[in-house]
Amino acid sequence: MKGLIKNPLSYYMLIIFVLTVINGLLLFPIVDNVIILIAILIINFFILTLFLQFYIVNHMKPLSKAINILSEINQGNYRVRFHFSGENILGTLSNEINSLARNMSEYSIQEKMQREQLTTIIENTENGLVLIDEKGYIHLVNRKFLTIYGKTMKDYKGYLYYEVLEEEVFHKTIQNAFLYEENVKNEFTQFEGTEKVYYQIIGVPIFNEKNPTKGCCPRHS
Repeated sequence: MKGLIKNPLSYYMLIIFVLTVINGLLLFPIVDNVIILIAILIINFFILTLFLQFYIVNHMKPLSKAINILSEINQGNYRVRFHFSGENILGTLSNEINSLARNMSEYSIQEKMQREQLTTIIENTENGLVLIDEKGYIHLVNRKFLTIYGKTMKDYKGYLYYEVLEEEVFHKTIQNAFLYEENVKNEFTQFEGTEKVYYQIIGVPIFNEKNPTKGCCPRHS
């Protein structure tokens, strides 16, 4: 459909011309006056061409523009607008596309604000946090956790948790949180220099709206 819309006017005029010639060949044996037949065919050709031009300008081009704008919205450009006045279906389409762009823009702003607020909370909490998806890949490690283990985000993000979290207690806690779909609490100790430090780890399963487990968030304190 998209390719059809983008075809030039000359392409459609060629089709009309071919159809006009075919009609002339079919009518030629049964029409006595050839001049009248040719005149009728020429008039018919120009009428169809004018109608085609009107249709392209008022329907095909706006529809092509609407497709391009929807593509822009799909790519995340919510500032675009489709301007077409009228009470027909294209006018309705224009209103719906602009409403969609505005709603997506508002949703994007709200999502960004919520993400920034959540990031601020996560980064400033006194507990070390690790966010793991349902496949076991780490998506986020907060500042406190990095402070405890002295590594950087790139040492964790994108890796499977059992590849980069060395303590076995982490593995057990995460596995049980996924398995039982409930909070799992464990404790462990480790030496920081000559001092023995006690830590508590809590595995918290994360659910989506339909309730399947979408990930796990071990909390290290």
